[in-house]
Amino acid sequence: MARVTIIDIARESGKSYTTVSRALSDHPRISIETKVLIRATATRLGYSPNMMAKGLVQKRTQTIGLIATELSNPVRSELIEALRRQVHASGYQLLVSGYQDEDELSSRIRDMAGRQVDGLIIGKITGVVEKKDFWPALEAALKQDIAVVTFSNATSVCVDCLCIDYVAMARKLTEHFIRKHGFRNIWYLGVDRNTIRQRGYFAAMQAAGLESAKRLFLLPAQDMQTARDAIGDLLQHESKPQAILCHNDITAIGVMNGLRQCGYSVPEDIAVAGIDNHQISSFFNPALTTAGVASERVAGAMMKLLEARLGHNHQSPAVAVHLPFETYYRESCGCCCANEEE
Repeated sequence: MARVTIIDIARESGKSYTTVSRALSDHPRISIETKVLIRATATRLGYSPNMMAKGLVQKRTQTIGLIATELSNPVRSELIEALRRQVHASGYQLLVSGYQDEDELSSRIRDMAGRQVDGLIIGKITGVVEKKDFWPALEAALKQDIAVVTFSNATSVCVDCLCIDYVAMARKLTEHFIRKHGFRNIWYLGVDRNTIRQRGYFAAMQAAGLESAKRLFLLPAQDMQTARDAIGDLLQHESKPQAILCHNDITAIGVMNGLRQCGYSVPEDIAVAGIDNHQISSFFNPALTTAGVASERVAGAMMKLLEARLGHNHQSPAVAVHLPFETYYRESCGCCCANEEE
């Protein structure tokens, strides 16, 4: 069946093309009666607006692009859904794309710019944006008046940054192990030597005079099965730790499952904590000690930054918004009650 056009509505309603177009755009010079007639005709014929054509006229496509890593991670899925709701509530559609490295990120940025998105959210970015390999592609997007926001822990003089302090989360959880529970033999189970989260673990261990006790183990992937299998292998060759801080909640849940298979109880034998505060963390048994920022808060902060730029406010200085995180002390670390404070 051929697509219904404004010409079809004009013919069916007996109105001119211009009148129909204005009525569908809620033009104030068109009477309410005419608008009602034309909208009823459009509905009856099954008309849907051509957003691409509308975008060409208005130089807006009503789309927001999200480019992020780890799309299969449940935490990222949770964020994407929260962002989709925020974007839809603001009258936009969300396009999602993933990447593995900065070369691929450059390509994804060019793809989004080619789709003429109105705004672009990019994560997880750390360090100085202008020094990154993808900067030429991002700079070209900015010259197209695309509003840009990065998230994680980046700095920039050209784009707005939403900052979440994962280093502070890791430090606070490590300090909790040390100060609240008196642990000294604490492992960090990470996924990449270059990620910033373990810096918080290192800082807390050093501040407590435990620098020589630091133990960093890297997983080949950050899924539950990999973590479950890895902890079993490690405990065959390493002395049992008192506590394990994991890169994220997903690996922490895999570790707890692996410890159980090895005959260890959490937290009686080994305490465990994760990072991210995924919604499943409070439902696992034992409930997982963790830290993070709620996905709805992150999504809301992203859209607030974007919407300030979407009105073509590209000349004002770039801003950095730091979202405070929350820490949840639960049973997996040895605390009895959720949100128990030190």
